[in-house]
Amino acid sequence: MKTIAIVDDSPDDIARLAALVDRYFGGDKGAYGVVTFTDGLFLLDGYRPIYDVIFLDIEMRLVDGIGCAAQLRIIDDEVPVVYTTRMAQYATDGYEVGAMGYLLKPVNYYALRLALDRALGKARRQAPVRPWLTEGDEHVAVDAREVDYVEVSGHDLSYHCGGRIYHEWGSLKQCSDRLASLGFSFCSRYCLVNLSHVERLRADSVVVGGDEIPVSRRSRKRLSQELMDFYQRGSGVHGDIG
Repeated sequence: MKTIAIVDDSPDDIARLAALVDRYFGGDKGAYGVVTFTDGLFLLDGYRPIYDVIFLDIEMRLVDGIGCAAQLRIIDDEVPVVYTTRMAQYATDGYEVGAMGYLLKPVNYYALRLALDRALGKARRQAPVRPWLTEGDEHVAVDAREVDYVEVSGHDLSYHCGGRIYHEWGSLKQCSDRLASLGFSFCSRYCLVNLSHVERLRADSVVVGGDEIPVSRRSRKRLSQELMDFYQRGSGVHGDIG
């Protein structure tokens, strides 16, 4: 899952850029999340190197984009930075602090796509998770993002994926460790669910991939909070942070 930061003091510009990012990822909320900041100061405050790309407005009131990037490079010299601005002449100053380029406002989709293609090519990326599973007599490399949920019986792991079931020998804990970064969470000792595939949360169960899965009493509160956090990270623009 890619994490995109948008730093801009204009709500309209944030909304436009976030909509273009959503278009870039084909509306797949499980593939990306957008975090927004209304000033460079708020990005820097408590900064953690979790972003794959930062879109940084040059003209902001407290800490502008150039000053923000200069401080950012002290604590993170890897994250791709793309400036956004209405004044192209300001953006050239940004190359001194390692910006990949700039986008002129109002940003158009073609320019955004080129910037993201370039930035994500450089961004720290995790290798795709494709467990080698069995289906009957065949071995299949399955994209873990397409898995609805995983059940365990003894040491037999059953991967439910769009009505098909694949198998693997192992423990659910090992499976959880491998899939945690993709948004999988325990709903009981015997089952992991893909949070991006949850269709309905009930008092004692969740509906995933059309199947109703029991949720243990000890897992209910945690699973509900994890679902809320997951969709807040991945549903576009969510207000200010900082």
